[in-house]
Amino acid sequence: MFDDMEKGMKDWDSFGIIRIGASITIGSQFLPYYVKAFYNRYPGTEVKVTISPSEQLEQKILNNELDFLFPLFGKP
Repeated sequence: MFDDMEKGMKDWDSFGIIRIGASITIGSQFLPYYVKAFYNRYPGTEVKVTISPSEQLEQKILNNELDFLFPLFGKP
């Protein structure tokens, strides 16, 4: 997963801060593992995580407040 994101950006680790948004389910169950793996691979980069309902995260990415979004698609 991180390899795909890396290919999409030039000078990946020169930005310093990555702002990630995740839905509540993904943020609580999967994101801690991904953030840990990211820190191990890019130790100089700060990761800021926002965990919110998908609708709020969609607005944040549209407002350029997040760099990446891991939403939970579909309605329960």
